[in-house]
Amino acid sequence: MFILRVHSVDANHPLDLEETAFSVVSSTANETIPSRNPNYNERRGVVHLYRSVSQSSLPNPSSRSTSLFVVAVPNYLSPDGFVRFCETHIDNVLELVFIRNDGMEDRYSVLIKLDSQLAADRFYNYFNGRRFSPAEAEVCHILFLLSVDYTDLAEVASTPPAGFAALPTCPICLGPSISDYRFNVYRYPGHYRFGCPFRYKEGHAVRHWKCTEHQYSLDLRTQQIWDYVGDNYVHRLNQSKVYDKSADVNSNCTYMEGDCGTCECSNDDAGFDGALYSSKVEAIVDEYNRLLATQLETQRQYYESLIAEAKSRQETSISEAVEEAVSSTMQELQNKLEQCEHEKKAVAEVNQGLIKDEDTWRKKAKEIEARQSSSLRSKDEMILDLEEQIRDLTVYLEAQKTLNKMTDPSDIREGTLLPVPLKQSSPAKAKRNAKSNRRRN
Repeated sequence: MFILRVHSVDANHPLDLEETAFSVVSSTANETIPSRNPNYNERRGVVHLYRSVSQSSLPNPSSRSTSLFVVAVPNYLSPDGFVRFCETHIDNVLELVFIRNDGMEDRYSVLIKLDSQLAADRFYNYFNGRRFSPAEAEVCHILFLLSVDYTDLAEVASTPPAGFAALPTCPICLGPSISDYRFNVYRYPGHYRFGCPFRYKEGHAVRHWKCTEHQYSLDLRTQQIWDYVGDNYVHRLNQSKVYDKSADVNSNCTYMEGDCGTCECSNDDAGFDGALYSSKVEAIVDEYNRLLATQLETQRQYYESLIAEAKSRQETSISEAVEEAVSSTMQELQNKLEQCEHEKKAVAEVNQGLIKDEDTWRKKAKEIEARQSSSLRSKDEMILDLEEQIRDLTVYLEAQKTLNKMTDPSDIREGTLLPVPLKQSSPAKAKRNAKSNRRRN
């Protein structure tokens, strides 16, 4: 039984397929029954398959369910084409979910939910191993699913559940899906069941190893695993099984030719040898399974460490970039601050000079005002003096005229001196006269 976990940040999107009138012919009567339309959905994500370590991958009553998983559908077969491919059993399908991975544009996976276990068994038996197209080599490879989980956390999706182990996704080699996304998963799925007709003649496995850098190659006929890096089988017992099979079977024969009909070997010895050989094969298979599980776990840990290292480098580069950006911004702000302080200092110096100039000009203004006041006082005094002189001169001239008009000098001798009336002056002149009188007193 298998568990499917999909690392996806997407949700199911309804998929609009071309209108196709599917119908089913009843086996009891010659009438055509229109099939129901299942739900078609599509989503994007990375698929992780896990197999129970205690059960066989072959379908049996304890490892079946109504959920099927088509591992890889070639991209030349559109969703409409896949529905047409399943046309004969589409009436029992409840839902089809097409799962696409952005890093694998040449294929997609399909999750199928059926209405009953009998329908699921029929679907599996009919389509598993069937070619998608007669002209192509790809075949339909189907698995029974115990459960399907969707998560947006890569760590959760890549962690095997308890009692389950990560399933290799490449049927040619045993490289797990976490190793790299560059390999062509199920590029030739037919090899999984029927074998590759040009694997050894045309070097298909070698080309696959060179293109994907997968270390191991699986011979589907003999179930033997070849290590390309070590240029040998994965275990010496397996290698011994390949090259020394005939010698092991006839090890008790007294004749080198192996003609047991004329030698002293009995049929009981042959049966005992067969049982012994079977036990050895079982021991080899058990040891091989343990070795394979260890190798897969080691590879998984190795690539997980690579992913962790890549994440660490990414976080380090991001932190360095952020630190560099912050440092650059701080340097720019520091330069602007220094420039502003320099401008502030220059403005303060100019302001200080203006304050000094203001004091100087105030003193000069006071001096000019004092000089103007002194000049005005001098002019006022001069004006007053001139007015008095004019008045005295006027009195003198008027007295001279008066004397000239008089004929009798005796009148002058016995005359009386009268003051001459002053002319009305303006308030300003009156003030100036008052000031001059005060000075005279």
